[in-house]
Amino acid sequence: MTEPTEDKAWHLDKRVPIALIITFVFTILGQTVGVVWWARGLDARVDGINDRVRELEAAEAGRPQRRDAIQQQLSDIKSQMSALNERSKSTVESVGEVKRAVELLTQKFLDAAKK
Repeated sequence: MTEPTEDKAWHLDKRVPIALIITFVFTILGQTVGVVWWARGLDARVDGINDRVRELEAAEAGRPQRRDAIQQQLSDIKSQMSALNERSKSTVESVGEVKRAVELLTQKFLDAAKK
């Protein structure tokens, strides 16, 4: 069984309307333009996101320094509060001593006034 020898290569038949060929060409051209347009938009969005990421990374780089500064300030405030607490304790003790002295003097004055 031998096959007839015919050309197996692809070829365009004259029966295919030229309008169909033009439609296929413009369809493929339109899709190509659309894909390129979409890719450019995507590229622009990716560039914008990359810029924003760089900005956030730069802002993040300064945060440890600010955090360390805030921790130092908090430490200073704690030590100042501790010093104020000690002062207030000594002031309360001093007021208590003054109160006892005033009570003692008042008692002596009242005793002296009764005599």
